[in-house]
Amino acid sequence: MRKLLLVVFCLLVCSMAYGENMVSDVYPNLDLPVLKWARLTKLDGKNILRSDDLTYSESGLIEEIKAKYPEMLKEAENNLLFFLEESLGRRLLIASAKKEGHTMQNEEEAIMQFLLSKVKDIKVEDGEVKKFYDETLAGIEGMSFEKVREQAKMYLLNLKKKQAIQEFLVNFGKDKNIQVDKAWFEKHLKKLNNNPVDEARSSGRITFVQFGTDGCEPCELMRPFIKELGDKYKNKKNIVFVDVTKNKILAVRYGVEMVPVQTFYDKSGKEVFRHVGFFSKEQIEKKLSEIEQGGVKSQ
Repeated sequence: MRKLLLVVFCLLVCSMAYGENMVSDVYPNLDLPVLKWARLTKLDGKNILRSDDLTYSESGLIEEIKAKYPEMLKEAENNLLFFLEESLGRRLLIASAKKEGHTMQNEEEAIMQFLLSKVKDIKVEDGEVKKFYDETLAGIEGMSFEKVREQAKMYLLNLKKKQAIQEFLVNFGKDKNIQVDKAWFEKHLKKLNNNPVDEARSSGRITFVQFGTDGCEPCELMRPFIKELGDKYKNKKNIVFVDVTKNKILAVRYGVEMVPVQTFYDKSGKEVFRHVGFFSKEQIEKKLSEIEQGGVKSQ
């Protein structure tokens, strides 16, 4: 028994000595769903990442980016961690789909089959449909419950499946035995975070971010009062605008599929609220106040 305890103790000490912490333990707010499960360790100097069946070198990752996203090569220089996350996640999903017998003629289809198999038992109850109707559609003229029942049910079903898939993906890398080179990771994390959103989130202040672009009508309507808010809360809260046409990778990283999108972060950098579409000055200030007081009320 004493020998066993000594072995366990030595393993723990060695792990601490080489800094083999999990990424999510060191960087809890980092939005990298697969890499967050990786162990930070010292690799052989050639590879930047390895798991049970995969290895990555930096040169190999860059060649992959050149082949798949040549138009993003310049922007990729400061976002290699993002591309590593995207590539690793995809390769692990393909391997899992193959292992479970999904057709491999088309990789995208195989991944989709694999993910849908994880949510095939999800259902929507009639009570959920009625609740959704009462809260969102009942006040619209011509929108009777019977008229929209099936469309609403399909919408809710797809929404629940999407949320379940997202939850599955959040934990997907947990058992993949991923190791990433600690020095390489930390170097490229600094580059990844060299942008207005991540800098604001790490400032210790409450942060509001508007993802938008020129020519977007609600974005243009919001532009004047977002500037006013920036002046009002200067040195108190962060008010950030991101032009998605000039920051495509950042927009993808933050899940922006349409504009405008507003995201709110507490002082720790954690996202606490998100909205799509026009959001008034009063609504923004109300949400900032709720975060300041320690609670965020849903819309």
